[in-house]
Amino acid sequence: MHYRLFAGFRRLGWHFAEPSSRDAGKSVSLMPSSNDPVPSNSIVSSLVLPWDILLYTMSFLRDQRSIIRMMHTCRTLFNHGLPLLVEDCFLAEEIIPFFTRFMLNHPECSSLVRRMEIAKISTKESYVGEDERTRFLIGQLPDVIRSMTNLQKLRCHDLDDFLELNSKLIGAFASLATIKVIQFNNLGILGQMLLTKLSSPVEKAVLDFNVADGDWTVEFSPETLKNFAGSLQELYMTYPPSDAFKHHSTIQWQYPRVHSLHLDLLCLNLTPYQLASIFPGLRFLEFRYSDARQVRDSQRQQNEQDQRITWTSLDKLSCDVCWAYELAFKCTVRYWCNAYIGDAASTSSSQPQPPMRTLIEYFQAVIGDIRPLHLDVLIRLSTIKKEGLVGDIFPPSGITHLHVDLCDPASATVDVSDRDLSKVMDNMIVNFERSPLQLLSIRIRADNVVRHWPFILPQTAVYALGVTYITRWDAEAYAERLAQRLPHLQHLCIQFAQKEQPDGFWSVSREGAGKMVSLKKLTQEEGVKVLHASPFAGKIGEPQDDYDYGD
Repeated sequence: MHYRLFAGFRRLGWHFAEPSSRDAGKSVSLMPSSNDPVPSNSIVSSLVLPWDILLYTMSFLRDQRSIIRMMHTCRTLFNHGLPLLVEDCFLAEEIIPFFTRFMLNHPECSSLVRRMEIAKISTKESYVGEDERTRFLIGQLPDVIRSMTNLQKLRCHDLDDFLELNSKLIGAFASLATIKVIQFNNLGILGQMLLTKLSSPVEKAVLDFNVADGDWTVEFSPETLKNFAGSLQELYMTYPPSDAFKHHSTIQWQYPRVHSLHLDLLCLNLTPYQLASIFPGLRFLEFRYSDARQVRDSQRQQNEQDQRITWTSLDKLSCDVCWAYELAFKCTVRYWCNAYIGDAASTSSSQPQPPMRTLIEYFQAVIGDIRPLHLDVLIRLSTIKKEGLVGDIFPPSGITHLHVDLCDPASATVDVSDRDLSKVMDNMIVNFERSPLQLLSIRIRADNVVRHWPFILPQTAVYALGVTYITRWDAEAYAERLAQRLPHLQHLCIQFAQKEQPDGFWSVSREGAGKMVSLKKLTQEEGVKVLHASPFAGKIGEPQDDYDYGD
């Protein structure tokens, strides 16, 4: 895409005249050259569409080739298409000198840049052997960045290596006052220095420290973001140092406007109360680390002994059972999503997994801690079924809306007698009866059909064998039983991830003194509309990655 952008510059007649130190600061008028096409009166008079409609239509173009073709036609469309062409700049390493030269020759374009993304680059040594012209252009890059007075989003895939290109780049970015979104990867010492100097009112920060590569020399504390204390609303942190918050025993900085905090880390050296002291207005808290991890029971005990209230604002919690159990929250949470009960997601993990019965006890303890009304949980049934724990998963609770992904409902064997979905699903009813469910969404996922048997039978034969127990299961009869046994149920959804059966949607009503139950089958469109209006709008169809990484 970036090649197309600068090739388009050339096709438009924007020849990259080599700047010199004498004329680098001069303003060059960005007008079509004498060779640019200029419409005659007959062309203008023959326009089928009025100018206002034509210009409005042009604003919807996203393909740069189409924009460039329209800009070739006349000066009016040239000038109107220019902001569309340069508002998004993607800079690969080899493009940076050309980009700098173009901006120096056409400084009026700088204020049109709204979003800039800088691809992964090598270190500054890449330019050591280049000619004097290239080194001069790299030296002028900070001046170009300073002139981007309307830049709103800055993304850099290799921040520290990019900042090493020129020592003045940090000051150039710090001079900008309009950046609202930053997304930095491979954040190191130079990157943290930039964070402490940025003066823009940043509202969303996505910070990837990438210390998983073994560079544990980077330190981080919440004070690093103090310039954004009055503006920051969303914060994503991936692989920060394990002691990222170690030095924050005394709360000095608060971020009262942060409503969403997303952390991808192995352990947190803060209690929930300390975290709430830094982010007092939090509404969405997410811990992304999804691999098996050992619960620190001592940390759970310490958090339980701290009786101070954390949040009154927290509305949504996204994390696995181990995280939620260890933190021992002292607050209610309306919606707990991405809970996971089952075998380790990654068999290569060096962290031991708690025994299945213990993991279920953790899950039940968290339900008692946060008392959610809405719950989204993935249950991998293979091991739970082997240990005879299917009917003991859910505790009594006040949950009214439940989505459950039931994975691997059959064991990883070829024994047909072991693949009876009815037995598993009947045991699940016992769990559902312990809550006053109004909406129940179930998604059947036979994830282990091919994964566990790749060398026993050909894949197509294995799949056919594995899904037979699902295709012959009577979902309609099961819906009838649920309607009879769940007295508060209003809507029911049963989906099949691999489409072994058509998805089913029902509404439940009760009439008369005897509360006669009536089950009404809904159309696909009606059922999807019910889910869209619920907390589970993202649970329709095939399973997707529910994590938003801030892109």
